[in-house]
Amino acid sequence: MRPAYLDSLQGWKDKGVPAALATQLAALPYLEPSADIIELALARKLAPVEVSKVHYRLGDALDLPWLFEQVEALPVEGRWHAIARGVMRDELATHQRTLVGQVLAMPGKDADAKVKAWLSRDDASLRFTLSRLGELAAQKTLDYPTASVAVQRLGQLAVKSAL
Repeated sequence: MRPAYLDSLQGWKDKGVPAALATQLAALPYLEPSADIIELALARKLAPVEVSKVHYRLGDALDLPWLFEQVEALPVEGRWHAIARGVMRDELATHQRTLVGQVLAMPGKDADAKVKAWLSRDDASLRFTLSRLGELAAQKTLDYPTASVAVQRLGQLAVKSAL
């Protein structure tokens, strides 16, 4: 995540944006999950920073920043494409929140240990999902049907893991 932030910051500076404003603009994408992080922290009686660490570490482990980028990059050719892209983005965020909640319940002293424990479970659905996401990442770019299947697969994992 840090390299993406630094790249964005440099991009804003290269466009001539003042440093203070460039810093704020580069940070904007990281504020989007803030409401989910804070709500989970309140519900679990945890510090938001601890929930945030799990959120971002799990996201990195599942390559969710890349998947969010792919959804955001989908071309919009009319109202229905815009709606479809928005729905996928919202569903992906909802699935990540659900999965973060599951990881928070795992044993471990910190975010890394909890994510590792969650990923190392003996769970065929998890292994299948990780394999599919790896295949998708090799494609470099996704179209609407493929992105939709990836988001749906994460939703199935969230539901399956919650049972």
